[in-house]
Amino acid sequence: MNDVEILRLLRVHFDGLFPKACSCGRRFATLREYILGTELIRGTISYDAASGAWEPTQLLGMLALSNCACGSTLALSTEGLPLATRHLLLAWVRAETERRGVSSEEVVGTLRDEIRTRVLTDPVQLPP
Repeated sequence: MNDVEILRLLRVHFDGLFPKACSCGRRFATLREYILGTELIRGTISYDAASGAWEPTQLLGMLALSNCACGSTLALSTEGLPLATRHLLLAWVRAETERRGVSSEEVVGTLRDEIRTRVLTDPVQLPP
């Protein structure tokens, strides 16, 4: 998979996680609302890459944490993606860490930032 395919795959996956609600009752109808209404609290992490498990049989996945305005922590993850897709994503992360000479956290953080930028620069789509 190339960068464009990875971004598209993850964007579709994350868009599909909404609507999402916080325990305080606040509801995020879209990924865009979530990005605008929460604050990142740490870098995105690939638990498999961080553990050095590049070809695991049971994937732990990636996780991005944000805080709601109430202070509760919310997460977006790769859970729910097909196993084969998650393996392709992990292989891409590995290849990028080697190609760029950076950590897996930096690679997935850059990926997260690019998705956030694209979501925020896309024209606002109103419901039908």
